Amino acid sequence: MIFVAKPVGVICVALLCTLFGWSWAAAAQSKATAQDYMIDGADPGVRLFVRQKMAPGNTRFTDDNIVIFIHGATGPSTCDFDLNYKDYSWADWMVEKGYVVYMFDKRNYGNSNREKAMDEPASANKPLSRSYLVIRDIGAVVDHVHVLIKDATHFVLFEKPRFEFFNGIQTFLKE
Repeated sequence: MIFVAKPVGVICVALLCTLFGWSWAAAAQSKATAQDYMIDGADPGVRLFVRQKMAPGNTRFTDDNIVIFIHGATGPSTCDFDLNYKDYSWADWMVEKGYVVYMFDKRNYGNSNREKAMDEPASANKPLSRSYLVIRDIGAVVDHVHVLIKDATHFVLFEKPRFEFFNGIQTFLKE
């Protein structure tokens, strides 16, 4: 089973920090290790950029410590969740709390491959990254993480809130 969580934004994280006495500064000082690589998407020719972050020497991969971040429609995963500026890395903050973090770029975003139509004028094509295709990308990343961490059957997915998108994910994950 996969749990889908929708953060309200930085306010929620800041509130959690305050309630539990966690510090954003501690996350900035964490020594999280990052591994960047490409995986095959669910569709032929689609290659997805994935970044894994965890504490050095971490060997604990369980249902309760794996998070997959999903970026929104305005930018790729690294600027949303792993911004290398001051203490703005949400991924480092999660690693500091004991989580293993994965983030990926959807097709046609960031470091994932781009369809040829992306080089043409927008008026010449329909929108390329449709919700059902993004859900297939999410499925490919979830399958990839599950292969890496065989004991993990639960994941927490974070995406910027968008009602229609989450209805699609919930339908996909129930199948």
